[in-house]
Amino acid sequence: QKATGWRPKALCPGARPSHMPEPALAEAEPTGGSERVGASDRRGWLWKRSRHLQTFNSRWVETRGSSLLYWANRSAAVAQRPPRGTIPLTNAFVSPAMRIGSHPWCISVAPPGQPPLVFACATDHDRRLWLETLLLCAMAVDGRKGETDVAAGATVEAAEGPQGPAQGHESSARPP
Repeated sequence: QKATGWRPKALCPGARPSHMPEPALAEAEPTGGSERVGASDRRGWLWKRSRHLQTFNSRWVETRGSSLLYWANRSAAVAQRPPRGTIPLTNAFVSPAMRIGSHPWCISVAPPGQPPLVFACATDHDRRLWLETLLLCAMAVDGRKGETDVAAGATVEAAEGPQGPAQGHESSARPP
């Protein structure tokens, strides 16, 4: 062999012999969609835009109370490892964001006193579900429809939009 850096596929790191099964889909590739957890929390795959390189990386994301937590993969969250990041949502400014590159369904989350973070969803339906959840967390309401949170100065109906709450709690869309 020449010293060109070429190696047979069987010796390449990460190469999988044909008799070995593929990893589970949840770990092999992030899928779009999310699921409701409890009364007001949600979890699922999103793409998070990095602050410095401005590239999107898939992250397993969960809301817990008034925080948004994210991990590099689902197994890290299931194993209860510390998250890669925690974003406080109380009084955060949450809004739909314009298309960024190949990600048409984006959400901007700006905690008080911090620059905004951008997340991308696989579908518009997922974006509506995540927006509803994030807005409820940001307004620090407990699902009390029509009541005003003094700190946020908004009602729960404002988080639902003109058509009411998004229907359904799960989506099975795959990323583009």
